Amino acid sequence: MLTLADEYAALLDANGAVVMRADVNQRFELPTNRLLILNHARWQVEMVRQVTHRLGGESTAIRLFGSVQGLLIASGLLTVGEAWRANEKWLDGASLRVFEMVKAEMD
Repeated sequence: MLTLADEYAALLDANGAVVMRADVNQRFELPTNRLLILNHARWQVEMVRQVTHRLGGESTAIRLFGSVQGLLIASGLLTVGEAWRANEKWLDGASLRVFEMVKAEMD
């Protein structure tokens, strides 16, 4: 996950993002607030790095990481397929199997 976080940080940096938490009470719209959204995603990447190795931090890191991916997808910097292929590199086998099982049930 941390290797991928580095990749996302570089992608965000290349698109002008800085580490800055968004106003959590503000509503954002694309494309008007795109940079504010990317800044928040960059802040979340840094949070992933900070919480990953702390007690109880893994689940927080996974939640933050999913949010980063969602913001990257919404901003047009990542496709859903790219996010899934990236997740296959770090998710455990049980998580991958249950996802595929439920996806098949829903199709």
